[in-house]
Amino acid sequence: MSSLDPVRVPASTERNFFLIFWVLSLAAVSFGFMPGLGPYLAGSKPWPPLVVHMHAVLFYGWMAFFLVQIWMIRTKNLKTHMKLGLGGIGLGAAMTVIGTYMTLYMAKFHYLNGESRQLEFMIVPLSDMVSFPIFFVAAIAFRKTGATHKRLMLLATTVLLGAGFGRFMGRPLSEVFGDDTIFGFWFTLYLMQFLMMMGAMIYDLATRRVIHPAYLMGVPFVLAVQLFTAYVITNPAWPSFAKSLIGVS
Repeated sequence: MSSLDPVRVPASTERNFFLIFWVLSLAAVSFGFMPGLGPYLAGSKPWPPLVVHMHAVLFYGWMAFFLVQIWMIRTKNLKTHMKLGLGGIGLGAAMTVIGTYMTLYMAKFHYLNGESRQLEFMIVPLSDMVSFPIFFVAAIAFRKTGATHKRLMLLATTVLLGAGFGRFMGRPLSEVFGDDTIFGFWFTLYLMQFLMMMGAMIYDLATRRVIHPAYLMGVPFVLAVQLFTAYVITNPAWPSFAKSLIGVS
């Protein structure tokens, strides 16, 4: 048994937990994005550029990939799980590249159309595109250490959920905490993600009596990136720097 996996937990318990996590992740994405599709479907709002559709396909593809991989483990089809994992490498790389490009492209697109908020907010998806590949690459590196691999994949998925949570929870949370200070912005955008990570650590404590090292190292890293993001977006110097990133004045 690896030193990173000090306690063995019944397989059925692990499988159920990760399936529940996936359901909650899908709920965050669905509640966040589905209501906003109405104006597009009704034709009252023009469809966004192609890169946004590409990003959406890749993101939902990741959710489908995550579910299939969970199901392969549930059905004890480990060989298929490992083969599909090789395809997941390409998916994760494509998500990072397209996600970064879309963020910069849409920030410029909105700014040139008189919407500056997207310009200021682009630090949020950019920081996600830093955290996600780090956890994903680490998950690949630890693919032969099951408990570590799964938790790193969970963290990789969690950092992608900010946009979904923010769309349906951001406004009520901002009314409570505000979003013009570092911690106010953190609570507004990242509280739900933090609660999901806390739930994962509590699960470990309940089943293992110890928090897995992947969380002990990964969660502080996520929090550090999020707080840095909150610092940047609330810094008065950020909008000018953001303009230079996308080549506008």
